[in-house]
Formats: sequence, structure tokens, C-alpha cells
Amino acid sequence: MMRLLVRGVGAMTAVAMLAIVVTSVSCARQTVDVGTNDAAPITPAVVATDGSVFPSGYGCANWVDSDLMSLRGNTCTGGCSDAFGPLYALATQEELEAATAGQWLYCGASPFGPSDAIGIEFAPGCRLFFLVRDQNGDIARGTLQAYQASFDIYDLSAPGAPKRVDINLLGDAGPATEKTITLDVRASACPNRVELLDRAGKVVLSLSSDCGDAGCRPPVVK
Repeated sequence: MMRLLVRGVGAMTAVAMLAIVVTSVSCARQTVDVGTNDAAPITPAVVATDGSVFPSGYGCANWVDSDLMSLRGNTCTGGCSDAFGPLYALATQEELEAATAGQWLYCGASPFGPSDAIGIEFAPGCRLFFLVRDQNGDIARGTLQAYQASFDIYDLSAPGAPKRVDINLLGDAGPATEKTITLDVRASACPNRVELLDRAGKVVLSLSSDCGDAGCRPPVVK
């Protein structure tokens, strides 16, 4: 129960004061949830080879053509039968992005993605496209939702951190078909090849930079 004692003021002033008090009490009882201003995602932690856990810089590195090509260095075409040469260190997200950028053809079938895809493209903004042959026989990005995906790179700054990505598949039938596949990465410049492996070290997908006469899309923005 609230009491208001008013002395030496007129009736209208008293009414105004009462309105202020009631309004103040009413406002004080309201709770407004405006959410959080923290845009950082909740992401996997990174565990080094010694078992230490490090905060994650999980996500996507900036794609700058000149920087990417500098990190990629000199490369030579690598076919499916070519053994890997010296491996990229993949010590940073930028290095991993540079080593995998562009279009690659499958060496054998892929266990994920559309069944008619012949390859995969790692593109700017951590976008990923499954590749097909168009009506002219050229290599092209698939245009349906199932042929488009994204990827996130794990924090590679911790000593012994795995060279790892999450591939986020959209599927072709809404949220029920969406899933994320976690894979480790190894890559060499000459021959220019990439392999994606499961956590047990088994090769899940082997990739070739030899796209034949059709040619692979250069790993730069045009």
C-alpha cells in the first residue's frame, strides 16, 4: 500500500505528483530483455597435442587475392596418381585458405554432397560449391541449394593444433538435411593436391588440381 503526504500544494500539483510516483513504481517493475551485444559465436575449443585447451579463433579468414597468392606460392598441377610433395605448414587460417582455394576434381567418389558432383570449390567468404559438368562439358558450380555449402576453419595458432575444417552442408530438403562434417586437411604445392581426412587419419576425399582441358577456376576473385 502506498501513501502520499502532500502539504502546502494545490490539488492539481498533488495529482501531478501522484502520477509521477505511480508511474515510477510501475516502470521500476518492468523488465526488458534487449539481448547481448556480443557477436562472437560459440565455437569449438582447440586442443593441442599435449592436451592443452586453447580459446578458439574458429571461423573464416579474410580473402585478399595478393596475400592468398603469396601464401600459396609456386605450384604445379597435381593429378590423382601424383604422390604428395612437401606439405604446406597450414600454421594459420590464411595459409589453410590459400592452400585449398579454388576448384578441385575428385579422385574417386565423394562420401558427401550431390551424387553427380565431380569436384569441389573453396571460394571467398568460406563459401563452398560442388562442381558439375555443364551442357558444354565445362566445369561449373552447381546452382541448386544442395550444391552450395560453407566451411569454417579451426584456430590453428595453438602448438600442435589440428589442421581442421567444418564443412556445413545445406542439403536439399530444408533444415532436416543440413549437417556439419569435421575433416582434417593436408595439402602440397607441387604437385598441387589436397586431401581431407577424418579424425582417425583416414582419407575421406582426395582432390586433384588437374582439371584437364576444361581447366580449374583460378583461386582468386575476378
